Amino acid sequence: MTRHTVEAIVTEPVMSEAGELVVPEGTVLDGEVTFAKAARHLHRNGALRFLIERVEFPEASAAAPLLASVYSVESSADDRIALDDEGGATVTNSKTRFIAPALAVVALRASTHHEQDADFDDVTGAPETATHAGNPGLGAFFGFGLVGTALGQISRPLGLGFAVLGVGRTVYRNLLGKGREVVFQPDTPLQLQLAPAPVSNPSP
Repeated sequence: MTRHTVEAIVTEPVMSEAGELVVPEGTVLDGEVTFAKAARHLHRNGALRFLIERVEFPEASAAAPLLASVYSVESSADDRIALDDEGGATVTNSKTRFIAPALAVVALRASTHHEQDADFDDVTGAPETATHAGNPGLGAFFGFGLVGTALGQISRPLGLGFAVLGVGRTVYRNLLGKGREVVFQPDTPLQLQLAPAPVSNPSP
């Protein structure tokens, strides 16, 4: 099994409650990934968990054991990274991801809908019915953006084709496609929490 290592550098010194330096700036933390799950289809996102197991102080000649997990991570809102109680990271799905497929379907129906307007002949006075087809460029916008809208204006059959493909593309991207992987970019700021020290039982 491949071992995936993790390395972090302390950027702010850690002080004790008494004001004593505990971990100086520049200390190197080493660990490894303990759990990883790849993203899957049906928009199921990946998961990642790692532990810090060793600490290398700037002036020390050897690493010392240390057990710590991720407490918080500074990332953008677009990353949507969430942490559980054990420091495991997952990606949350946007609550608005159902809106785009719904709007795409509505736009497709509007593109294929025919409206009838009643009018009257100027000579006979008999009612006449004029049929107006919907704009296929509206449906083509979803999945293909302004390019699909422009093509829909040029040719109605082509616009309807792009509208149908746009619905399928939007539904797949937001509902059926592969989810997102958990990715920590280099230099991502993290806050760690130390594992509690083991409690030794007093001798009888």
